[in-house]
Amino acid sequence: MPTVMSSTTNSVPYGIQILQKLFDKFPSNHNINRTNLYKYSVLILTFITYAAYHASRKPISVVKTVLYQNCSTVNHTDPDWCNWAPFNAENHNALFGTLDSAFLFAYAIAMFFSGLIAEHVNIRIFLTLGMILSGTACSMFGFARIYNIHSITYFIAVQIFGGICQTTGWPGVVTAMGNWFGKGNRGFIFGIWNSHTSIGNIIGTLLAGSFVETNWGLSFIVPGIFIIVSGILNFLFLVVHPSDVNGGSHLNQNTQNGRKTVMKNGIRRQSPRYDYNVQEENEILKGSSEEVCLFHAIILGLCYDNGLLEF
Repeated sequence: MPTVMSSTTNSVPYGIQILQKLFDKFPSNHNINRTNLYKYSVLILTFITYAAYHASRKPISVVKTVLYQNCSTVNHTDPDWCNWAPFNAENHNALFGTLDSAFLFAYAIAMFFSGLIAEHVNIRIFLTLGMILSGTACSMFGFARIYNIHSITYFIAVQIFGGICQTTGWPGVVTAMGNWFGKGNRGFIFGIWNSHTSIGNIIGTLLAGSFVETNWGLSFIVPGIFIIVSGILNFLFLVVHPSDVNGGSHLNQNTQNGRKTVMKNGIRRQSPRYDYNVQEENEILKGSSEEVCLFHAIILGLCYDNGLLEF
């Protein structure tokens, strides 16, 4: 029994634990519908999360304009003096294409493995690590400007690393959203929620464009910091499953009061009443089948993730 309680406590984000203590400490907060609070916090956090993922993909499309440009308008003797090696060569278009291909191939291949991993780990930790690593990969491209790096091998390696890290986003956010929003209102909610793609692209373009003329390294580093900070917010506040908060205080009563937890495909469901019966179990399992299938989410992510098409 203590083991169950410990694992449940560990699944509650630290920020949520603090909020729960504040709710319990001040009686005036008891009228707040905590379930809706957690539910819509997931909507907001996952929206910010995937917007941050897309924002961190935009810098390269913005910075390409300064990595290779027409320098003859300033210095007619050397039309390539202001370009950044190795992109100052005549085959600069081929080099840019290689970078895009490296990212896309890494993303496509790693997505399948990422989905499999996501099914067996804590989604909150999975997203947090993925976002921190994605921010690191984005910033590493900008470090080339600061540390005067001109190796095409370095840039390709960064793109591959970034493509792999970016695959953590879609399986994670879709799983969290599917856990909280039922089939009845999923179409409307997901329709609004899916605007994170456009919002993220806009944010990424604005952030990268703010520094591209003065220090293009910051065009990568600032979006990288944005996604890292968003990942930390997820670690502190993202509640992946309703039972992490709604059932946490009752897990000790699973055997004492007849409350039962049903597992199917790694999805945890608790009976809503203590008078548990077989019919209720069937309803719980039926509900678990309505969760978003990670495999389908992966395929959808590969086909629909239009942020990738803008490279």
